[in-house]
Amino acid sequence: MKKTKNISLILFAIVALQIGCLSSLQFEPRNDDPKFLLGQDYFVRLDSTWTTEQAQKLLKIFKSISPDKSEQPSVWKISNEDFKSDIKIQAQIGLRSVTISSDVFVVDGSQSATSSDKRLFKTAVQFITENGTNRPVIKRILHERYGITVDVSSDVRQHVMLPAYAAHKRTPKAFSAIDNEDLMIFIAILEDFPQALHKMPQLKYVISRDEDLGDGAAAKAWTGNGFIEFKKSVLDNAPISEIRKILAHEKSHFLWTHLLPIQLKEDWIALGGWYEDKGSEHGWSTNKKRAEFVTDYAFEKNPNEDMADSLAYYLVYPEKLRACNMDKYNFIHERIMHTYGNRYISPDMLSGR
Repeated sequence: MKKTKNISLILFAIVALQIGCLSSLQFEPRNDDPKFLLGQDYFVRLDSTWTTEQAQKLLKIFKSISPDKSEQPSVWKISNEDFKSDIKIQAQIGLRSVTISSDVFVVDGSQSATSSDKRLFKTAVQFITENGTNRPVIKRILHERYGITVDVSSDVRQHVMLPAYAAHKRTPKAFSAIDNEDLMIFIAILEDFPQALHKMPQLKYVISRDEDLGDGAAAKAWTGNGFIEFKKSVLDNAPISEIRKILAHEKSHFLWTHLLPIQLKEDWIALGGWYEDKGSEHGWSTNKKRAEFVTDYAFEKNPNEDMADSLAYYLVYPEKLRACNMDKYNFIHERIMHTYGNRYISPDMLSGR
């Protein structure tokens, strides 16, 4: 047994030495070789199952998140097996073995807004955040990639949240921390928005409160004050898909208020048959039938809520939106997801100037 153990240690040392040498070999690095750069910059070694194109995609993701160089090397391979979250991480002495599903490189046609790059991104996030346990890294990704802070200071509460509540004659009692698991869900749905819409200067905080938010709301977008609040019991008990849908819905309100151009909103209003109606409880009515709206809420409220629910369903339950209104599905696909997925938005446009 001792002899077998010694052989295993020798084999491991050889692998570890091969990886460690990437940072010390005395030759001119190939700047265009993504496999070399992953090893040099992040101690990530890809085995022969990786193509150069796949390696380039992973390198691009690592650069976009800018993780610290791991003190523990990792060896990555691609497998046809199925894994939870598309990834399996096995820890060994001084080394991590990472296996990812080949499915991450296949575009799933049922998820129209989710490309293979986004699926690979979520897999990489699982690795970088140590399966969602490294809270500082999770918070850094949320802040740097999406412009969102989740652990707000008492000063922010005092000068941002409380004045907003006071203006609506509300007195909040209990702020609560958001669990790492929920923050990982946030990253997953925020990433599904087009890259140009990842970060909005008007949306700065997402918080949780352990009390009723009023009107039976699961969450609320304070578009004039820069934050979204969740009811804690919703985060604790709702299915993952519902949390994703809720956050997508609330972020959509920020898009409607601050970013989407007037013509686009007018076209959406026309598509939904909306017209201003002073006699209506919400100031709007529609001449379309209920069956053309993805939810009762979207049908009963106004164009803003119609857009928010429709966009959320496009991202989370696309088949339901297609089933009830293909025109709205196509509108969101072409006018928002495609347009902003292939468009650079200047800081002036994002700030509403």
